[in-house]
Amino acid sequence: MILSMEELIKAFRYFPERKAFSVVFQSERKTQEIIFTDIPGFKGLPKVIKIARNRRSLVMIDSKSNKVEVPWDMLLHLGDPSYPYFRDKKEQRLPK
Repeated sequence: MILSMEELIKAFRYFPERKAFSVVFQSERKTQEIIFTDIPGFKGLPKVIKIARNRRSLVMIDSKSNKVEVPWDMLLHLGDPSYPYFRDKKEQRLPK
């Protein structure tokens, strides 16, 4: 899959009561809620969440100032069932 302007991150929504967030891309593609514990290398809840300058990832910083950058393709892998490499697919298919 080639990154185009459509895969750039437009916005995100944080749901602290559910310990989750969702993402909207420039193309208006949206993810389902992603739970923080599903993100490799991230523990706890973020103190700060922001969109990276290049808009290709979310940056999360925890209370101990540990930083994790989650790229656009990982966000789709975790939260978009239509993504060819979605985590819950039994068979991953190549994009056409």
